[in-house]
Amino acid sequence: MDTSSTKAIALPPVTAPVSELNSGKTPAAPTGGVPRRHINSQIERPAKELKDFKRVAFNAGETKTVSLTLPASRLSYWDIAHQRWSLEGDDIELQIGASSADIRGSKSIHVLDHS
Repeated sequence: MDTSSTKAIALPPVTAPVSELNSGKTPAAPTGGVPRRHINSQIERPAKELKDFKRVAFNAGETKTVSLTLPASRLSYWDIAHQRWSLEGDDIELQIGASSADIRGSKSIHVLDHS
């Protein structure tokens, strides 16, 4: 699904850095993800949606800061009534974690309506 052609969404991307430690004795390559949760959405949506992920290799005992960048276009939805991509104004919680059940950090952002 390509949302890059829409003109309605011209917001800067959100970057979410998180530090991870491989406390094990062997190298690992966990995948970090960014689930997105709308707080007061008027649009029917899933409770959480995975919007980005990155797999990063860690040596045993190594700590790295991993940054995931989320373009505003990934927060948009297809507006059936207007036949275009739209960005709903809402407070959005971006979560960082190894899985949706293992959230390690979050950042709340406010998005202005760009319908």
